[in-house]
Amino acid sequence: MAENATQTDLHGNWADLLTKPVIILFIMILVSSFGLQGFESIYSLYVNQVFHFSLDNIALVLTLNGLTSLFMQVAMFERLVNWLNETRVIRYCFFIAFAGTIWILFAHTKWEVIVATLFVFTAFDLLRPAITTLLTKISSKNQGLINGLNMSLTSVGNIVGPLMSGALLDMNTHFPYAVVAVFLLVSYLFTYVIRLQQSRV
Repeated sequence: MAENATQTDLHGNWADLLTKPVIILFIMILVSSFGLQGFESIYSLYVNQVFHFSLDNIALVLTLNGLTSLFMQVAMFERLVNWLNETRVIRYCFFIAFAGTIWILFAHTKWEVIVATLFVFTAFDLLRPAITTLLTKISSKNQGLINGLNMSLTSVGNIVGPLMSGALLDMNTHFPYAVVAVFLLVSYLFTYVIRLQQSRV
């Protein structure tokens, strides 16, 4: 009897967890980690080959990104969530990351690339906490499962992203960011499905 009750409880937890909005959010976690690693892993090679960035240029981008991300996560994230709610933060971050990636593909100057890169990295830095916060609100009883799946999907994205970008970079320097942009655009459109399924968000 006890064993059957345990199996029922586990089944109930999974049934409660794997609703359409939650599944979409998990897909977004995968896309965000995949996109970030796919973007970041070849960034130095891409900007060096296409825009002739020096080591000083790349160091400047990374320094500015660190300062911007720290400010946005510490000082602005909670305010943005309170102002827009998690769904809109996720939606806007996916769109900003998509727009920034496209901007880099069509940029003509180093400063355009630097500004676009800051937009992309900042959007990715806000995406993960926003998605995790929304998952917690949607399914507060399954925090262990959520955390485990979150870490697993992040690891998959961290592995697949660099592999994909590296392979595409050998084919054409613009292919990796073009593919990342497509995934980001699809995820942006998915945020409207979350809104329809979760009317309280």
